[in-house]
Amino acid sequence: MRIANISETTVSQQLVDEAPLDQVLDAPPKGFAKSAPNDLALRGLASGVVDARLSNKLPCIVFGDSYPSWLAFAGQLGYEPVAVILRSDKFLTAVEASVGDQCVIWCFPDWTPLMERPPGHFADRDAVVLVDGRVTQEILDLAQVFQVHTVLGTGLQRRKVRGWKQVVAKAKHAEAGGVSHSLSHVVACSLEGTPVRNIPQPTLPTSIPRDLGSVLSDVEGSGVNRAPPRQRRLSTFAVVNTRPEQAWPVYHGQGWLPPNPPRSTQVLTPSVFAPKGKWKRRRLTSHEWLAAYDCPDRLLSVLGPHVSDPSFPGLRPGKSLLAAACIALRNLGSNGGGSFISLTTPVLSGQSRQALNSPAMERPLKIRKLEPNEKSDHQEEVESPAQEILKEVDRDVRERKATKSDDAAVPEYLWTEHFIEESEVKSGWQESDKPAIEKGMAILRKYLLRRWKWKVLRSYVDWLHQSGNRPEGSATNWVKLVQVGAEWKFEWRKDGLQEYQSWHRRMKEGDLLEFEAGSDAIFRAWNSTWWEWDDGSRPFHWRWPKWYRNTIRDGLEIHLRSDVPEYKVPQRDEKDPTIKEAIKKKLAKVRYRRYIAKGAVVSLTSFFAVEKGEDDIRMVYDGTKSGLNEAMWVPRFGLPTIESHLRSIEEGTFMADVDVGECFLNFPLHPSLRKLAGVDLTHYFPDPNRATVWECWHRALMGVKSSPYQAVQGMSVAEEVIRGDPSDTTNVFQWDDVRLNCPGDESYDPSKPWVSKVRLDDRIAADLISYVDDLRPSGPSRREAWKAARRTASVLNHLGIQDAARKRRDSSRTPGAWAGSVVVTRDDGVYTTADTEKWKKAKAMVDEVILQIQKCPKRMDRKRLESIRGFLNYVVRTYPPLKPYLTGLHLTIDGWRPNRDVDGWRLKKKKVAAMVEDEDWNWEEGDSDEKGLLTVEEIAAPAVVEAKKRLGEDMVALRYLMSSAKPLPRRVRSKKGRKVVYCFGDASSSGFGITLEVDGTVYYEYGQWNEKAENRSSNWREATNLLEGLRRAVEDHNLHGLELFIFTDNTTAESTFWKGSSSDQALSSVVLEMRKLEMEYDLTLHVIHVSGSRMIKQGTDGLSRADHSNGVMNGEKMSRHVPLNLSAFDRSPQLKQRFDSYFPTLKLKLMKPRDWFDEYHRFGNFVWTPPPAAAEAVVDLLNKARHKRPESMHIVLVPRLMTGRWRRMLTRTSDFYFKMDWSDSWDLKVHHEPLLCFICLPFRVSRPKLRERAQLLDEVGSLLLQPDLRKKSHGERWDLLRKFLVQARSLCTLP
Repeated sequence: MRIANISETTVSQQLVDEAPLDQVLDAPPKGFAKSAPNDLALRGLASGVVDARLSNKLPCIVFGDSYPSWLAFAGQLGYEPVAVILRSDKFLTAVEASVGDQCVIWCFPDWTPLMERPPGHFADRDAVVLVDGRVTQEILDLAQVFQVHTVLGTGLQRRKVRGWKQVVAKAKHAEAGGVSHSLSHVVACSLEGTPVRNIPQPTLPTSIPRDLGSVLSDVEGSGVNRAPPRQRRLSTFAVVNTRPEQAWPVYHGQGWLPPNPPRSTQVLTPSVFAPKGKWKRRRLTSHEWLAAYDCPDRLLSVLGPHVSDPSFPGLRPGKSLLAAACIALRNLGSNGGGSFISLTTPVLSGQSRQALNSPAMERPLKIRKLEPNEKSDHQEEVESPAQEILKEVDRDVRERKATKSDDAAVPEYLWTEHFIEESEVKSGWQESDKPAIEKGMAILRKYLLRRWKWKVLRSYVDWLHQSGNRPEGSATNWVKLVQVGAEWKFEWRKDGLQEYQSWHRRMKEGDLLEFEAGSDAIFRAWNSTWWEWDDGSRPFHWRWPKWYRNTIRDGLEIHLRSDVPEYKVPQRDEKDPTIKEAIKKKLAKVRYRRYIAKGAVVSLTSFFAVEKGEDDIRMVYDGTKSGLNEAMWVPRFGLPTIESHLRSIEEGTFMADVDVGECFLNFPLHPSLRKLAGVDLTHYFPDPNRATVWECWHRALMGVKSSPYQAVQGMSVAEEVIRGDPSDTTNVFQWDDVRLNCPGDESYDPSKPWVSKVRLDDRIAADLISYVDDLRPSGPSRREAWKAARRTASVLNHLGIQDAARKRRDSSRTPGAWAGSVVVTRDDGVYTTADTEKWKKAKAMVDEVILQIQKCPKRMDRKRLESIRGFLNYVVRTYPPLKPYLTGLHLTIDGWRPNRDVDGWRLKKKKVAAMVEDEDWNWEEGDSDEKGLLTVEEIAAPAVVEAKKRLGEDMVALRYLMSSAKPLPRRVRSKKGRKVVYCFGDASSSGFGITLEVDGTVYYEYGQWNEKAENRSSNWREATNLLEGLRRAVEDHNLHGLELFIFTDNTTAESTFWKGSSSDQALSSVVLEMRKLEMEYDLTLHVIHVSGSRMIKQGTDGLSRADHSNGVMNGEKMSRHVPLNLSAFDRSPQLKQRFDSYFPTLKLKLMKPRDWFDEYHRFGNFVWTPPPAAAEAVVDLLNKARHKRPESMHIVLVPRLMTGRWRRMLTRTSDFYFKMDWSDSWDLKVHHEPLLCFICLPFRVSRPKLRERAQLLDEVGSLLLQPDLRKKSHGERWDLLRKFLVQARSLCTLP
């Protein structure tokens, strides 16, 4: 063998087979098929398909002295050791760790007893005997006793054994994808007369040439700093000694090792610990030496401690050993024996060859951007449906504009049409009958309206009687209904008026609030018409759930955390007479309906008008200027998103719209707040005596901090009443079970929601989702959706909440926008989109911001930016890939506030005095949302702000992502019948790898980085590997319109995907391309972080080092490594036992999926344990549960997977969370990722005990978050948690 040397003056490099340099540069080494060119891969890509037979391994019996090399590599041949027969037990522990639990191990020098007591018989199974060393007559005799007819050995035979035919194969390590110039021989023996079909024909994964850099670590700090070789990156394959003049060679770290390198081998290699311009000269570590022999990752820690033992036999080069074994077995049946075969062609399966030679693999990895007028391959598939969807949406938007006006007509024809459709005699009606039907319905409505008013009065009187506040008898003792001509009216009975007045006086003296509320509600109902509440409304509190009656009657009592404001600055007069008249008209309406009425005033609020269209105004009431909002403490609460709505939607679902009229004004303002919400009306309704006209709000007004919380809470309770009993078969909202359809499950259907309520027919049940005053009923048919809308409106009116009938929308598959997004259901899928007008307006706004930045970045109009942000917020709800790119707007608009850095990010929390009353207290440091420190002093918002660095980057990214002329409908879920795609990607400093499962078949590819990629950051390499692998997968496997789950062990890659950008511009560009790819190809991408140990277990981690022995590369199912469908209790029964036994006094309710939609409607202490894929749905339900009943305590346990979808919101919702990696209940060696435990403390809105909560959180934070917690015993840890939960429960008692 010839070894090339590198000196200081000359560079002489040749391959060990002495091929000319020009020939080497033009052609790959022997044994490798031509691989795909790549501007990032050093020598192209190896790509192929995992042999399906690896999942059903055949038995083998292994012979050796102390540690046979076959134990490390048998699995890659498709064999599972069932017996290991050794002559020495010196390395028995290593052998035991290398085989399965069912494997039998024999250790004794004399194997003769096995003739009489064999470990088994394998006549009916395709078993083999694997021998580490020469195949002896003794071993062949034992094979016959075992009834095994095929034997493989690693040593050459001295002579042929009679009765056995032989094939000898050899393979060079480097040519099989190894990093040394070793040579392996395999002798295959087959008993003569054995049928050919009994000889296995295994295949091996494809390989590419690799150098030593793929196994060396660049974070190894030992060694001596030395100048690097003159040629740092070898363009040819060679064993290069960088010190030819010395006795002890030092090999180039990016070349090859010599044959059978000893443990003392030294290398010269790059290191992060070496000074700039230097490399490290050092010895191979134990793990590197084993990796050079292709030791599987799972055995590195097993064999590593034995490497220093001189008696350890080491390993034979695995890749060349396997290649020679494959060739020998393939030729054993057809060859006459005695031949010698060399590895001159790669061992590839048919699928692998096709993958390597396909045109798609011949193109570079770099993403090619489409030209403006160019169509992508997939556009033709979705273009026609997209145009149809946009046409329907745009038409709907035009029609809907007419219903926004307060004076819009009620679409009475909708009720007429449904009355005809649902009537039993509809077949006998003609179109000409419609006028008569409408006339009859109008008459019927008059009668039913009187009846409804009567029932309102009677229900209140009956309720008073039941509550002990009404005399014996009923309302009919006082009044009677009589007909006067064609009209009906109520008249007093004899002595009825006197009896009523007597009762009235007693009521007034006994409970003034009850009397005022009840009589006010009844009189307003009495003055209403069928379609309108002309006198306004007030909730019929006696019809609401008992636990909420006082709140809905009197208003929500709010905690004031500072002194009561006394703001008495007079309201400014409006100079424009036209606007003033419009303001006066708006104020007159709320005064007429007694929403603003007389009362004591301690502090004033202000108001002003803003334009609404061309000829209207919108009133803005301001509770901030007076200091009222600053004095209030109001809990944080969440609102449903479009994802919440989509869980109740599937292909063919119909939806309707129900709007609440005067939403906030339906709910009374608590008496303690009315005096602080005064209104100066002197300039608009002057007193004849020129006195000051001060009145006060009696209803929850827009502009006061507590109003959204109160209104949404009230609507949530009303929604609970609307839904009714889910087990009642007559209830349109009836459902039978909760279906978890989570990725990772073998039966996962990507065309259905992950969490949904279903009926017995497996259809998604009719449902209701509300966004403040916009209610969206849905149902599996047009009729059921309309019935859901009818019940919704009916129960709202029953509760005294206004139904804006003029905004009613018929049940349809294209019902229009809800919460800013348009949902469209078709037979081929569910889509969300924006209308063309809004899309163009959004694009114009983005260009406007870019223009402002170019003109004057230091003087951006803050009010205009707020308006743009508000509009773009609605657009990005439809297109989640756009959402991260609004961050620059947030940072610029709020960057002037205290506790912000120069880029606008909120500083980390510090323990200052103001923090103890921070309602957003939590222990998530570094969070960039609105959860930070309280402002120490009020600072007026500036009129202009300076553009932050990220604003320009985000706007350019938005313009790139929104480059299409019209909005592209986004497919929410995959088409029916399509499979889910799982993808794991991992990249190291030297190489990269991808495994991909499509339709049950696992594909893989891997390569080695070139110098260009090696010089980039590790985060960039991880993200680029995912992007380029995704691009190839989409095109090679036609993955249009599918759902892809991409797993990475790099947290930065995951967070950048969800946040949209990074301080590393190159990394941000990679993620931007990934988002563009998602939108262009109609994909749904989920980038999920997993632990490094899971990546190793799954098998992708070793691909960058060409290790094919773990996880899916060894035949395991991909779903085994994606437990997105398993809850914490599913994965750890011990954890459930702990919660069952450690908290008896708390009476914890361990929630099952059905309980998520049922039990949380009650008070108590709840434990939620959703699978990671269902955690987002649980966050929505938890938000609503905590909003309605804040006195309950909630504990949420979720494995740390898919956190990009739910962690941010769950952190906001909860008060505290910590990582649980306690080995007694959640062992990281088994579960890989830690368990996250979120805790929501109970509180009362009126008395939240902020200081006590903060002190408790501070105390528990110092205990449960301390690094030394792991040193405590299991019992001590659980005692700490129990103590914390008991103290938390004592903060607020249950009602």
